Amino acid sequence: MGHTDKGDLTFGSALLMGSCYLLILVVSVKVSYLVGIALLGVAIAINRRTLGGLLRRYLWDQWLAINAESTDPAYMGPRPSPQRAGSGRTARRAGRKGKRRRQPAPPQATGAPAISGWKLDWRPVVVLVFVAVILTLLEYWGSRRVYNESLPVYFPHVENHGFRELGVSVFGARYQRLGEYVYWAGFRVVFFFVLPALLVISLPGERLREYGLSFKDFFKHLPIYGILFLIVLPAVIAVSFTHAFASHYPFYKPWQNALNPRGLYWHDLLLWEGMYMLQFFSLEFFFRGFILNALKRSLGAYAIFVMAVPYCMIHFGKPMPETLGAVAAGIVLGTLALRTGSIWAGVMIHVSVAWTMDLLALLQTGRLPTAW
Repeated sequence: MGHTDKGDLTFGSALLMGSCYLLILVVSVKVSYLVGIALLGVAIAINRRTLGGLLRRYLWDQWLAINAESTDPAYMGPRPSPQRAGSGRTARRAGRKGKRRRQPAPPQATGAPAISGWKLDWRPVVVLVFVAVILTLLEYWGSRRVYNESLPVYFPHVENHGFRELGVSVFGARYQRLGEYVYWAGFRVVFFFVLPALLVISLPGERLREYGLSFKDFFKHLPIYGILFLIVLPAVIAVSFTHAFASHYPFYKPWQNALNPRGLYWHDLLLWEGMYMLQFFSLEFFFRGFILNALKRSLGAYAIFVMAVPYCMIHFGKPMPETLGAVAAGIVLGTLALRTGSIWAGVMIHVSVAWTMDLLALLQTGRLPTAW
């Protein structure tokens, strides 16, 4: 007689988890996030076996596979010989009989170097220092705050106005805030893609396509992208009804122009969304392509969690649920990127969710464009 794993996802358990998920979203948005967190704890307790099975199958087992496929044993140090591995068990058995065997002295006590047999992987050293410098320069040079507060002294003066902005001089008063986002997106494309790509090309033995840019098996993995998007979509719809969400998106808001406040037109909305897409591609390359593929040979699956820390931190300043969601998103997309060898899952999901968020915010506030 067949055996059913209690962690298998049946139709009934999927329906139950889906209902819990939607209920938690609605309660979190309409009542309180604290109440939603309490309901989340109850839902996890109810579905713990199914959730445990799913997490084991789609995350834990994938991390084990990444470790097996990616790590270079030379970086992990020498493995103990069978005789030495058995000596520990012998010592424990002798200890239980009251005749504890003397353990060999650590390498430091015998004069042997503690790192004997280890090999330093230069990729994490170079890449993590590079990442720290890039994120620092983006914060001090590439933010919209810097554009608006620190750079106006260098911008041309607008006749009859005390307002200075490069965007006005280049695009005209109708597109005043467009310059701010050209600056913001341009810095991200250069710092998240162009400079890391140049570094990869300059490193000996490295090929750019191996840093997540491969399209191999793209259509094979396409259903995964659709499933992840459908999981995120209800959350996006739910939070779109909050004031914090509707006031935050889209970033490009010509109705806040100081010189010529106006509504969006379709052509400048499409221009903004195109820039938004390019910066998401660059962001995915930086975190899920550049960082992960530089670290995987020495850290294996642990590279995902190293990457998730700065990825969460770049969301500081956004609504808290989105920032917390970035932790889970970073881990899931990082796992997917290492298992498929491609960043395109993250690019598609990020762009699809971002465009959906912008459109929902515009619908909620009645600001959807009506003319070209």
